[in-house]
Amino acid sequence: MSLRSSLCAVALILATASTAYAENNRGSVSQSGSRNSGSIGQVGRGNSADMAQLGRGHSALSLQVGADNVVNIAQRNKKNTAGVVQSGWGNWAKVQQFGLKNNVSVSQTGRANRTRIVQMGEANVAVIDQSGWVNLAQVFQLGTGSQVVNNQTGHHNVLVAVQR
Repeated sequence: MSLRSSLCAVALILATASTAYAENNRGSVSQSGSRNSGSIGQVGRGNSADMAQLGRGHSALSLQVGADNVVNIAQRNKKNTAGVVQSGWGNWAKVQQFGLKNNVSVSQTGRANRTRIVQMGEANVAVIDQSGWVNLAQVFQLGTGSQVVNNQTGHHNVLVAVQR
């Protein structure tokens, strides 16, 4: 399944999730246990989303359309996944995963978007797709079998990846 297909599937899932359409909204999901999933969809300006998941087999999804949006996703333990889709100006996505077999997919469209991904463990995968100007992606992966797939289109894009 391609990144675009995955992001379309994420967008469809988020369309049925709780969505905030007004400006300056903040969404927060905190979960612990096994096999929980959380999704936040926001449309507007100045929105932010925070997700924290502890346990095994979690998934986190976030869709933001507008400007000045921020996503923070933190997952800890085994087999976690995270997906972030942003469109607009000044978006920021931070994903931290600790454990084994983690997976991250981030797509940003617009200007001055930033991505920071930190994964520690084994068999981690990070997929980043940025389109626009002045985008930055940083990926830090520690462990074995880590992968980075990157697609940046536009000007002044920078990717820094550190793998061990």
